[in-house]
Amino acid sequence: MQSKNYYELLGVTRFSSEDEIKKAFRVKAKLYHPDINKSEEAHQLFLTYSLAYETLSNTKNRYLYDLQLSGGSSNSTNISNEKEQAFHYKYYGKSSKANEKFHYDWDSFSKVKQEKQRINIPKWLFVLCIAIMSFAAMFEIMYVLQLVYLEIWPWPAIFAILPGIFISMECVKALFGKESLFNKIFK
Repeated sequence: MQSKNYYELLGVTRFSSEDEIKKAFRVKAKLYHPDINKSEEAHQLFLTYSLAYETLSNTKNRYLYDLQLSGGSSNSTNISNEKEQAFHYKYYGKSSKANEKFHYDWDSFSKVKQEKQRINIPKWLFVLCIAIMSFAAMFEIMYVLQLVYLEIWPWPAIFAILPGIFISMECVKALFGKESLFNKIFK
């Protein structure tokens, strides 16, 4: 039973639609569901059919499973007949050749995106920018405090210093090499 692939387990072809896979799973589930069939073998079969359905009903998992069936890499997926080409076009895009550089590590895409957002500047310019921002933040804090002290602004305006405090804290973190907003933007 374990030597069969998920398509054979559910009794569908590789070109079956999601609805056909769902119908086939429901037929198997009615036969082997633990509430209906109390045997241990039926329970194991139901778990196997459930795993097959979960894999084939998710497009990403189905694509990875198809790659595994075809030899483990997208380079070895040979599209031979027109029906298989149409199936690939429907579910995966133009063709398997478009997916030759397919990347299996899904988390790496966010890492690449984060690296592209960083701006490379010289270290002296980074320190100068941090110093200027720190000075501007401290000036903003002192200005707001003075306006509140001289009663030009009412006392709730004291909360206007929060952005200045935040920027000052980020500047100190950046200057000491700790993880800060500026370190994420500038390299």
